[in-house]
Amino acid sequence: MANGLYSPVSNYICAALSFMGLAISVYALYVQHNLDNDINYQPVCDIAYYVSCSKTFRSPFAKGFGVTSFIFGADHTLTQKNPVYGCLFYTFIFLLQFIHCSWARKLSQILLVFANLLSIYLFFILIYLRTVCAVCVCNYVINALLLYFSFQKHPVLDHNSIYNKKRS
Repeated sequence: MANGLYSPVSNYICAALSFMGLAISVYALYVQHNLDNDINYQPVCDIAYYVSCSKTFRSPFAKGFGVTSFIFGADHTLTQKNPVYGCLFYTFIFLLQFIHCSWARKLSQILLVFANLLSIYLFFILIYLRTVCAVCVCNYVINALLLYFSFQKHPVLDHNSIYNKKRS
């Protein structure tokens, strides 16, 4: 049951953004798969020498955010390609948009704060790699917009009920 009324526009925007994030993550997974299996594959996101997603996707940071292989090992189940985590994350955020209760909103906000911190970390990795990954930057922007709109989903105030409570 819903705890108050929530702005449906913010829910729809967050659902659309999370779907876009999922689509971009699926594309990134497709590109990584092709880069692993076809030496001659040239992805569309390789625009110039400094704007290259393949440079990023071939880096040691392309799996487990460059961290899980050191903690768990390269062959561990948790050491997946980064877009796998993106697909799971955006699917979960998408589903949370249809649960209209306070715990779902709070969970979504906590996950999005974490995702934006991770985006900052990954942005610094792009600086370290001296490249711009258009696919990655699109996901960073989507994460920032999702965070913004998730905090726009505060309960819509019912002014009549507030007025009646003050009078009693």
